[in-house]
Formats: sequence, structure tokens, C-alpha cells
Amino acid sequence: MYQTHLKIGEHIFQIESAQEQMIQLIYQDYASFILNPPPKKVDLQARLEPYPIGVTTTDFHVVITNRQGMIAYERSDYRITIDTSFNRAKLLVLDAVALKHALMNLYSAFIVYQSWGLLLHSSCLEQAGKAYLFAGRSGAGKSTVAKLSQPRAVYSDEATILKITDGAVQVLPSPFNSELAMTGRQPFCPLTAIYLLTQSSDVKTKPLNRTETLFQLIDKVFYWPHDTSETKKILHLCQQLITAVPARQLYFQKNNRFWELIS
Repeated sequence: MYQTHLKIGEHIFQIESAQEQMIQLIYQDYASFILNPPPKKVDLQARLEPYPIGVTTTDFHVVITNRQGMIAYERSDYRITIDTSFNRAKLLVLDAVALKHALMNLYSAFIVYQSWGLLLHSSCLEQAGKAYLFAGRSGAGKSTVAKLSQPRAVYSDEATILKITDGAVQVLPSPFNSELAMTGRQPFCPLTAIYLLTQSSDVKTKPLNRTETLFQLIDKVFYWPHDTSETKKILHLCQQLITAVPARQLYFQKNNRFWELIS
């Protein structure tokens, strides 16, 4: 049996497989998040194997079932099964892309179950020790903003890990990136502001109240509901987030002038 350990956020996942090439997928894309030597305590144990009936996804639709003490998330290119106490999981994946999305699915469900935080579809940059989050609909410019913000440190350009407590939100380095490598080196960075993106001929910001912010952010959470109690946790975590961190609508051009309004 082949084995490795991933640290995502504050959590340690032990991943094992009967096939070496599956563990090599972890080393290929998540090398900087692998722990050596192995830790004595882990938060979740996961078995990783190929998905023999998997096919490349075209619609990203996930089917969820919850019965007999097990939750299953199934997409055309991956299948996850996990016990309802979130201690043990099995991942069947078609390829590296399926593995990334399966890990995002698993990690998001895990941190919501723990009421620890959220995995948010967004990019996040650090400047002068403070984190700034940029979210928007698909194609709004999250990765574009991250590219335009260089050489500022990148904590994510696709999926931001947020640790949420009463009155404070911390950003942690994310292994789930799209085009840019994670360059944020601090284990935690305080989230200072949230910007909801709109491409425009103007460069300006507009304050958002909490209701407007919640409406725009709720569908940016990487989450597939399987239980009403978990959905309530999502809402509570989002409310904590928007209470602790101010949000603004950011109208921006495809240049870095928007940083003049931020900093």
C-alpha cells in the first residue's frame, strides 16, 4: 500500500492507494502541501483509486446520496464516499482534473461539517500583510485580477480557503489553483476586504450592505448540499464572514488601476 499525507488549511488528510500512480498524482500537483515525515495524528483517512467507469465530465453535475451512514458524491469522472462523521473516505477518480475537483468537494464538505470555514470560488491576494478577496460569477475576472496583481503574493486564483471565527477571518494557502501558483508564504493572512467583480469601462467601487453581499457570495461557496443542517452551517458561516469583513462592488478594467482604490 502506498501512502502520503496532505495538509490543507489546518487539516491533515492521510491518503493511501494500492496503485503507485495514484499517489504520484498527489506528488505531481500538491508537492508543497505534502508532509514529511508523516504526522502522528490525522483528521481524515482517504483511500484513492482509479474510477474504472469514469468518463470526462461535460457539465460538472454532482449527484448526492445520503443513506445508511454514508454520503456519496458522484460525477461522471469521480465518486466520493464518506462516513457521516467525516473520518474515512474513498475517492475514485478518472484523472488529475477529477482528483482536484474531488479533493475540493471533499475538503469543502469536511470544513463545513466541522463549522471551521468555507472554500470560496474566488481569487485572493496579499498586500502589506493583509488579504483581499475577489469573487464573481464565472468569467468575471478572478484569475485576471490575480494576474494583474503580480508581484503581490497569491493565496488562490480559483478556490480560497477561509477560516472563520467570530469577528475574524483568516486566509490560508490553497492548493486548488487554476493558472497561477500559490506564492503566499504566511500560514495565515487576515482577510481585510471582499470585492465582488464587474468588468467595466470605469474603475470604481461601491459599498455593499450585508444582504447584497450574502446574495452575491452564497453561490460562490464550493458546496453540494446533502443535509439541511449542513446548509444551515453554510448560511451561518457566510453571515459570520460578511459581519467580520466589509464588501464592495469593484468595477475594473483589464489593468491594475483598481489597486489604487484598494490601497
